[in-house]
Amino acid sequence: MIFVIQPASLCFTSRSGERLAHLLGTYGTYWTYSRMLTDVFGTVTYFSDSNFEQEVYKLAPDGRRFSLNNSASPVSTQLFDDGALVGAVLGSAAGWLDNDRILVNVQEGSPLRYVVKIYNSRGNLLFTPTLPEVSVETFDVISPTRIYARSRALFSDTIYDLETGEPVWSRPDGPSAVAGDFIVYTQGSQIFARRFTRDDDVRFQAARNFPAGSTPYSVAVADFNGDGSLDLVVANYLADSVSVLLGYGDGSFQTPRVYTTGSGPFSVVVGDFDGDGRMDLAVANSGSTEVAVLLGNGDGSFQPARAFQAGTSPVSIAVADFNGDGWQDLAVANINSDNVSVLLSNGDGTFQGPRNFATGSQPSSVAVGDFNGDGLWDLAVANSASSNASVLLGNGDGTFLVARNFGAGNAPVALAVSDFNGDGREDVVVANQDSNNVSVLLGNGDGSFQTARSFPAGHFPWSVTVSDFNGDGRPDLAVASERSNGLMLLLGNGDGTFQAPKSFAAGSGPVSAALGDFNGDGLADLAVSNQYSNDVSVLIKGSRP
Repeated sequence: MIFVIQPASLCFTSRSGERLAHLLGTYGTYWTYSRMLTDVFGTVTYFSDSNFEQEVYKLAPDGRRFSLNNSASPVSTQLFDDGALVGAVLGSAAGWLDNDRILVNVQEGSPLRYVVKIYNSRGNLLFTPTLPEVSVETFDVISPTRIYARSRALFSDTIYDLETGEPVWSRPDGPSAVAGDFIVYTQGSQIFARRFTRDDDVRFQAARNFPAGSTPYSVAVADFNGDGSLDLVVANYLADSVSVLLGYGDGSFQTPRVYTTGSGPFSVVVGDFDGDGRMDLAVANSGSTEVAVLLGNGDGSFQPARAFQAGTSPVSIAVADFNGDGWQDLAVANINSDNVSVLLSNGDGTFQGPRNFATGSQPSSVAVGDFNGDGLWDLAVANSASSNASVLLGNGDGTFLVARNFGAGNAPVALAVSDFNGDGREDVVVANQDSNNVSVLLGNGDGSFQTARSFPAGHFPWSVTVSDFNGDGRPDLAVASERSNGLMLLLGNGDGTFQAPKSFAAGSGPVSAALGDFNGDGLADLAVSNQYSNDVSVLIKGSRP
């Protein structure tokens, strides 16, 4: 994304010059606009010198603007999504650490002092790092674990590590600014540019294993009991059940609570299907033609499963609002009927009969994205028996166009969606079991894709998860590799290519992975379901050496 400065306004454009958004603002000084050039995870921080207002803008993949506004008060930050107020936190917003975490500088105590705190996008406090008092006027997010700040007491430019609270670089004199990947500063009569230190050596603590059920094929993350700590849910294929493991908030979990689903639960997803604000479950029962929905009670327990028809042997579910009515619908991949079923929600936890759309042979995974930039949800499907991925463009009314197929590797069984080369267009990554790799299909922005490029991903990969694990603003991949008994981490180069995988041990037969901050330190951890050891491995993000 490129930021073009115009009098009294700020314009977002793509690299091709297409205008994405045009935001009116107060015309300020050179210092104001030097701060505008800070691009942190798709956001730009805007300061107005004339009235000391601060706004942080974030463009969502569908083109909507998500912003934090701090114009009303220096100690009140409101969160807006597409113009609707969705939450509020105290303090002055400094920037996004990743897609969900916001770092703010709170004024508190008597006398007032600045304290750094980290909130999620719902306004819940996640973490308070131990840092010296810093000035909100000179504050930038470098990575999910590092910030640049000017000490109010010492007036020195410093880069701090959020995990330890320790400075990792400091320069005592002269003004500075942040531009792209560099901090630009003066020392005497000379000007220097120093590249930010990223978390290139990503580490996780040794896995801790927690019992699940028999043959756990899928794991998902949410806060099921509203205590602010993330919990786990696991689909147990041979036990015809799901296990719910409530989190203590320190990276450990309670004994699982078990709920009956249907025959052969293969995949579990989380959503709010009845609009009560409590997290519910949808489960693909591969031994039947049904999807089970378990409505949450908000205390970590769930109501008995209700079954809704899909296709033959449903194995994967994606959640989105496919017809624009405000309710969360389901898209289900049916491996033995070569199609996807779309179940439109009634908004009360029930669903309409399936609308079926043909795919390739033996669809094993379905994901949601906007592949042609029209603001409507589309589907991407991994076809395990035809070595390709199907893309079905959405019409916005719950129906889809005829599938177009794009080549992948051998036996593609899972996929995920992200922008891997930074062009503003959504791409697809596919995990291929028989070719032991992942295929990256870069999007052209019109619903078509370039020829797949493949990267090694361990032995017999089952699932792929996307996140920025090293804090460089580029999507990385975490692949559950069954016969490697571990998780393969592929760091992204930002151009659609990936580095050689790094391996992290899990349990026996890892097949599914999910992201979450399980110990409340503000870092992305991983939960991995292991089909042979009948447990879940939790890998806590560790500090760099």
